[in-house]
Amino acid sequence: MSTFKAIRKLLGVTQQEIARGIEMSQSNVAFIERGQTLTPDAARKLIAYAASLGVALSYDQIYGTAALPPPRVVEASNKAA
Repeated sequence: MSTFKAIRKLLGVTQQEIARGIEMSQSNVAFIERGQTLTPDAARKLIAYAASLGVALSYDQIYGTAALPPPRVVEASNKAA
């Protein structure tokens, strides 16, 4: 699994959601998940997007070998039945 895809899964978002969050198309997200290089500008946006979801990421985690943080816990909404 690519690092980018692992980060997306860690954030608990779809390709479309992360695409909106980092201002690119869903098809570009798919290309990156298949191994296309993430540009530094996109990495900066990814770090900011992750922070908005409460997850701290670094360039070393995106490009290097630093371990990713634990998965984000998404609470189920309390819907009245």
